[in-house]
Amino acid sequence: MKRGRLIAIEGSSASGKSSLIEALLADPLFDLKPLKRVTTRERRPKDPKEDQDYRFIAMAEFRQLAADSAFIEYRNYLFGMSYGILKSDVEAIVSTGHNALALTNLTMGNEIKRVMPDAITIFIWSDPTAVEARLRARGQNTEEQITERVENARKAVEGDHSGHDLVVENRQGHLEDTIQEIDSFIRAELGNDTE
Repeated sequence: MKRGRLIAIEGSSASGKSSLIEALLADPLFDLKPLKRVTTRERRPKDPKEDQDYRFIAMAEFRQLAADSAFIEYRNYLFGMSYGILKSDVEAIVSTGHNALALTNLTMGNEIKRVMPDAITIFIWSDPTAVEARLRARGQNTEEQITERVENARKAVEGDHSGHDLVVENRQGHLEDTIQEIDSFIRAELGNDTE
């Protein structure tokens, strides 16, 4: 049986990643199975008990997983929030021939390629001013968290993208164009796998 591939989507907060992922998952041609992110952030009131996007764990457990090299990538952010993707979760999907779709942390393209060279890595970005406006409109973050996320967005745009197969801007009001560009790129990368 042919192994599936990991498609890793990376981008700053409020860059449009969630909308993009929804569109990709809706395309049956890609045979995508979503990966949960492991996180230490606290559950929000609106988080469902069985969350489809996150697996909530304690910081001690997260640190142990990191020490055991259990993550394909992970990052510790300020204010006690850490996020990562488990290698075992990726393997459980790609070993059955399906493609895995992951939302990953910023600036992790090179790390993902080191651990899984055949992964398709995509960086989606938006102007930091637009990111700040979207975060404020959501009303889910403290002022300190907004400041950190906007600064992370700035650094990510200016950073090293040699580990990304595609870098694309999600311009305000052009989400559909961004989705189409990424969709076409993935189709080309998967090639005969989707026929």
